[in-house]
Amino acid sequence: ITFANPKGQGLNLLFAAYFYAFQIYCDFSGYTDMAIGISKILGFQSMKNFDFPYFSKSITQFWNGWHISLSTWLRDYLFLPIAYAVMRPIKSARLLKIKAETWGYIIGMSSTMLIAGLWHGPRKTYIIWGGLHGLFLIISYLTKKTRKKLVKTTKINKLKGFHSFLRIFITFNMVSFAWIFFRCETLDKALYFIKYIQLKPSGKGFGYLMFSLFLVVVFILLEIIYKNKERISNFKRVPGWVRIAGYALVICLIIIFAVDTSNEFIYFQF
Repeated sequence: ITFANPKGQGLNLLFAAYFYAFQIYCDFSGYTDMAIGISKILGFQSMKNFDFPYFSKSITQFWNGWHISLSTWLRDYLFLPIAYAVMRPIKSARLLKIKAETWGYIIGMSSTMLIAGLWHGPRKTYIIWGGLHGLFLIISYLTKKTRKKLVKTTKINKLKGFHSFLRIFITFNMVSFAWIFFRCETLDKALYFIKYIQLKPSGKGFGYLMFSLFLVVVFILLEIIYKNKERISNFKRVPGWVRIAGYALVICLIIIFAVDTSNEFIYFQF
């Protein structure tokens, strides 16, 4: 609803962008896990396709954990060949005072991510989504030394918990911003959506907003627990019957909150 009619939605639009980020992750990761599980039943071992991407501390780490089967293919068959093809003709160590490997990274990464966007369909918003991620990755690459100096100067690295949270927060917001273009059918709709994002609360759909926020918080907590399960000693001591009861509860909640209408997986269209 918020994506279809963003005018006057205010803060709801910001949460809509965040919720879509979680929706597409749960949707895609969910049916990938189903495929991996079916493969195991049939005796095949499939590669992991998601590795906690929303806990990433950089855009590079995000792509190392998001749709790993595609991202590794893009790296091996697009980025590396393009980067080497760009670097090979450059005879000197620098071209226009820029290192050859930097030229290779910039051209290789921008081309790869634009193609990745086009792979989803011949739509401007998909191409912009890919272009944004390419831009994020290039900026991250070019500012690596500057950011390290900034961290040392501010000594923010001494506050490890806060520093990690800040990096995750910035990365997640960058990814969520790009998802807006991925979600909207046209460029005009995406810009219209961004135009009306405000920090001013809206009275519309407040109950639904709080309920959705509660589900997201629960999901994040479960992700944190599962991500750190090896470090949680009590996790291994949980009796089998308690785990079974927990799984049964989750199944019941899925049935209760399930919708009656048929909803295809988002990534089935690609």
